[in-house]
Amino acid sequence: MSHLICIHTVFIINAAYQYPPVLSLLPEVLQLPAAIPHWAE
Repeated sequence: MSHLICIHTVFIINAAYQYPPVLSLLPEVLQLPAAIPHWAE
């Protein structure tokens, strides 16, 4: 079972290296919840 998880992790890392724009957008997505209260004002 752990072997399957290892393959899955490698696949995710592979995808992150192939699509850097997605990786660079991650911080902005994580900051969205913090920005929502400002939009509400």
